[in-house]
Amino acid sequence: MKRLLVGLLLFLTFKAAALDHTQVVVLYNSNEAESREVALDYARGRGIPSTQLVGLDVPMTDTISRDVYNEKVRAVLERKFATNGWWQAPSTTQGNQPIALRETKMKALVCIRGVPFRISRSKDRVAPPEAVKQFKGVTEASVDGDLACLATWNSSLTGPVPNPYFKKDTLFNQKQIPWGMLLVTRIDGPSYEICRRMIKDVLEVEKTGLWGRGYIDLAEKYKQGDDWLKNITKQCDQEGIPCIVEPTKDTFTSHYPMTDAALYFGWYRYNRDGALLSRSFKFRKGAVAVHIHSFSAEKLRSNSERWCGPLLAKGAAASLGNVYEPYLGITHHLDIFFDRLLKGYTLAEAAYMAQPAVSWHNLVLGDPLYRPFKHFKEADGEVQNGDKVFRAYRLAHMEWQNDPVLRTSKIRTAASRMNSGTLYEAIGAQLLRQKQYEQAAAFFESAKNSFILVPDKLRQDINLIDVLRRLGKKQQALADTEAAIKNYKEVPEAKALIGIRNILRPPAPKPKSQPKK
Repeated sequence: MKRLLVGLLLFLTFKAAALDHTQVVVLYNSNEAESREVALDYARGRGIPSTQLVGLDVPMTDTISRDVYNEKVRAVLERKFATNGWWQAPSTTQGNQPIALRETKMKALVCIRGVPFRISRSKDRVAPPEAVKQFKGVTEASVDGDLACLATWNSSLTGPVPNPYFKKDTLFNQKQIPWGMLLVTRIDGPSYEICRRMIKDVLEVEKTGLWGRGYIDLAEKYKQGDDWLKNITKQCDQEGIPCIVEPTKDTFTSHYPMTDAALYFGWYRYNRDGALLSRSFKFRKGAVAVHIHSFSAEKLRSNSERWCGPLLAKGAAASLGNVYEPYLGITHHLDIFFDRLLKGYTLAEAAYMAQPAVSWHNLVLGDPLYRPFKHFKEADGEVQNGDKVFRAYRLAHMEWQNDPVLRTSKIRTAASRMNSGTLYEAIGAQLLRQKQYEQAAAFFESAKNSFILVPDKLRQDINLIDVLRRLGKKQQALADTEAAIKNYKEVPEAKALIGIRNILRPPAPKPKSQPKK
């Protein structure tokens, strides 16, 4: 009964004040027919009135100048908002500070592929007195970051502007934002086909909820970023999302067998790596995938360079990225982002609650209204066969939340009854993180015997090699790696084992070429 009442309260809260289709303005490039077509597809899918679509006469490029942004984007939208009564502009200004509009009806903007996403550096932009000294010369920005500040009277802010919604845990419609900030995302990527798929996928996934496995790649680079990912891991363990963690400075190795991937959070490599290099790899429908890198969205429309484009090309529906150097502390705090998604907030709300600044270098990629964990709290929604085992794992964590020993026993019994490699591996992975290595190895062996697909079996060998590495048994780990390479030599994902071998036994450096005489 208590759970039912809590669920009802959450439902009524989101129903009463959730960000919705009546508050979203869709921007497209009026010079590109396909940009308009995708905008119409999105509007139809979400029931957004055609009056809330705005065509922008902008170049068909990734980057525009500050002058072009002010003339062809900002000024056009200011007129459109005023003409349509979407806001009532203030009659006075207050020095150089952003001030609130008297009324803002529209809360979110979504940019469709074709709308430029970067603003280049300019020399004529004046820094406000309150700007942090190190950023006074930084005039470049993401288009989306500056659009978030559309409701401010001052169009020449430089450097990051503190985000008043940062770290909040309240629906955007219920929070009084002091200067009318907008939530801005974009449906963009390497192709219009990918954009259409992103739109279609989230509408389908919202009926069932996002279920699957999480993959988390630590870096041992900077404590702040690693702490975000460790916090995400803890929350997965607490809430009942099976996850695999790469805990070293190495990324998941090339062609890593990342099956059933609904979540990916990792860092720190300049270009795509790991499972993304495998031709057969594909995220689960509706997946949320983020890789921390200063320039992760610099090549957003490439399916092979940096990270955001490749993640979307491999099936992810939502991501976060940066178009210029944002500095780690001013990029999205991923643990806040994940926490807010799990609580049922929209993608736009979760991302902006995790973002310390606007008018900066960040992008939020995906449908602003997307709620991937809409059905997570109560494990409800439409049930699909492929989700059942992940739902069972979640339900066990709900039922025996305060008794981990009994919970593990119940999951183990279910794994045996269902012959579920997924459940065996989930228990093994948690035990591994708890440094219960021998017990973890036993569950990985059971998982290997239960899985049918070869990539899943291969991953259990990788898990077992990981146990040996943590126990300091390097030679045994190397021997098992060599044996696995021979056993899986016909499998593309076996390249992951070669990467592990190179870590355990680095190849000799190539001899320097002799100078020609």
